[in-house]
Amino acid sequence: MLLALAGLLAADRAASLGHTLAGPWLVTRSGSLNRDRAMLERDGIIGVTIRSSFFQRRAGLCTLTATTAGGREGYDVLDVDPAVAVALAEQAVPGLLTPFRA
Repeated sequence: MLLALAGLLAADRAASLGHTLAGPWLVTRSGSLNRDRAMLERDGIIGVTIRSSFFQRRAGLCTLTATTAGGREGYDVLDVDPAVAVALAEQAVPGLLTPFRA
């Protein structure tokens, strides 16, 4: 019973994941029972962090964190392909990753 409930919650959480660039905004969505949507103005992004947990590495996924000077100071784009995370960061803040992509 508990395993079935965990499976349903995991499926719901996966279905609610999302991210996009909409004009001047980076929009990210996550959560299951408590869904969370953040709209972050791209001009307010001062840095990005790309990291992977043990289980994300096994699945070939990562988390992109857009760092800001205000608000929660960081907004996560959960469970994305690493290539998508790099492309999203480059589109959100053009030139930010250029020194690191030699």
